[in-house]
Amino acid sequence: MKRFITFGSAALMAAVLIFQDTDNGASAAGPDSVSIGYAIALSGPFAPGAGATQWPNYKLWVKDMNDAGGIYLSKYNKRVPVKLFEYDDQSKIENAVRLTEKMMLQDKIDFILPPWGTGMHLAVAPLYQKHGYPMCGTTAASEKMAGFSKRWPNAFWMGGAPSWITGGVIELVADLVKSGKINNKVAMVSVAEQFGAEMRVAGQKQVKAAGLNLVYDKSYPLGVKDLAPQLQEIKRLGADTFLSMSYPPDAMLITGQSIGLKFNAKIWFGGVGPAFGFFQKAYGPNAEGIIGVQAWDPTPKAMAWFERHKKLVGYGPDRGASISVYACMQLIEAAIKEAGEVDRKKAIEMWKTKTIETVMGPVKFDKNNIRARASHYYAGQYQDGIYVPVSGGTKSRPVKFKPDFVAKKK
Repeated sequence: MKRFITFGSAALMAAVLIFQDTDNGASAAGPDSVSIGYAIALSGPFAPGAGATQWPNYKLWVKDMNDAGGIYLSKYNKRVPVKLFEYDDQSKIENAVRLTEKMMLQDKIDFILPPWGTGMHLAVAPLYQKHGYPMCGTTAASEKMAGFSKRWPNAFWMGGAPSWITGGVIELVADLVKSGKINNKVAMVSVAEQFGAEMRVAGQKQVKAAGLNLVYDKSYPLGVKDLAPQLQEIKRLGADTFLSMSYPPDAMLITGQSIGLKFNAKIWFGGVGPAFGFFQKAYGPNAEGIIGVQAWDPTPKAMAWFERHKKLVGYGPDRGASISVYACMQLIEAAIKEAGEVDRKKAIEMWKTKTIETVMGPVKFDKNNIRARASHYYAGQYQDGIYVPVSGGTKSRPVKFKPDFVAKKK
């Protein structure tokens, strides 16, 4: 089966799409299209995260470009459509690596978008460097990102370091402990994957530095199906702060089992997952007070993007990293427009040196990393049914205690 992605129901199927010949008809008259491609988790344990955060925004940007008549190539004084291609990496690193290089060497895609998750990003980043492609990484967080600009100068990072995320939350906890509002006991669980491992190490260091008592600290395997014994032990220990360095399926499992066990902590950090719309839809009032990774301000520009996303795929983007994914697409757009053509070297240079206006506000990289984000935050919390920023940025709200879980309404 050989076909391009369209924007009907077939576009939303989690299937492997094999690409057509991507020769864009380049000639003196210029290419007939600009090609964008990606290999991402359309199936497997990473699929919920990829579906909430990344591939809908990839498709939305392409639709926005084509609805506007295509992207303008000033070198050839014409507009051309953007063609989008996708592969399913099935949440497997070896597939992501193989398919990414295939797109670069065989399919000859103009710009290639990264997969979902920290480990996946780190696995494919060397290929972007080797073959001269710029990479805008969004769903990745690593303490080593400051050094990645030397190792992979073509890779740009929107997610930040785990310590930036955990630091804001633990600072909130420490302030509450000092004021006598909660006890100093902290319990932590973490998924045994790159993201969870780095979040765990960052959390351990910051809990110790804040003088807090880490009474429970264990990891669990990716794809875990039962964490009830661990949650029962944490409940017995009586920690007022619970830190879950989790991926979306784990966050759902932990929350669901905690409701059944009537385990509740005053400060509840759920990792990656709480910011997703399906989390709140699943747990309703039980989502109240839960904190998650990242958040963004509902500016008019952001909400216009939110509504276009919802119209395209039937649900809104997550309240965390999703906005930075669309912003990355706008970085590609800005690079093409400035060069007047597809020129990956010029795109890399532009991203390194210029400030670019996006749906999340102005983006300016410092050594290929973005940290100062006026409208994007490191943590958010459900307050009165709305996911709002509580850490980082300029308009964070005070954190609230997690109310007791309530019985689900039948």
